[in-house]
Amino acid sequence: MYPFVVPRAVRSDPSGLMVLSPKTARVIRSRGRSCFFEPAARSRGKFYDRDIRARSLTIMIQPGQPLPDATLYEFFEVEKDGCALGPNAFSVQHLAEGKTIVIFGLPGAFTPTCSARHVPGYLAHFDALRAKGVDEIWCVSVNDAFVMGAWARAQGTDDKIRMLGDGSAEFTSKLGLEQDLSKRGMGVRSQRYAMVVKDGVVTALQVEAPGQFAVSSAESILAIL
Repeated sequence: MYPFVVPRAVRSDPSGLMVLSPKTARVIRSRGRSCFFEPAARSRGKFYDRDIRARSLTIMIQPGQPLPDATLYEFFEVEKDGCALGPNAFSVQHLAEGKTIVIFGLPGAFTPTCSARHVPGYLAHFDALRAKGVDEIWCVSVNDAFVMGAWARAQGTDDKIRMLGDGSAEFTSKLGLEQDLSKRGMGVRSQRYAMVVKDGVVTALQVEAPGQFAVSSAESILAIL
């Protein structure tokens, strides 16, 4: 049974790792707000705003499950076969078909850890990942395609990493890997994670604890391939 994951912004436990099983928790609503509640009558979550309620109930994707039906956007500097200049929309399921892909998600383009460590790590280990049978590497962030295109230029990703924008957080939310960073002026963003996908099905998923950078690194993914 997969757990419900309470968004970090509304978790009440000090460790920030509280999860609730659907068998032991239910959702109660009052005046348009909701909280998680155990049958034993002990509250396990704070009331939270309506705008993140639907996302809060999303179950995190697990190994063995297919990628969700969603659209991601990629910016092209020059026209290519089948791709026009500028942002191009791609179906995730179609894009992943028949390939082994490493997808890593992060909170935002041009942010410190993402720019200094996460993307450069995958660039540095590109050849090693290809030698392990990886066909493509995707970087996904809740940014528009123009921002991701500018970040791709700044990072020099060229044809090694596909920098894919998830501007409306559709893909990220369907994965159950969103987080609410409104208190930092960033709105809904992606958690930091990495996954291995084979022919559209997730075979491995590694999600970072809040504020950490370890299990989603290129080195960690190489170790499990």
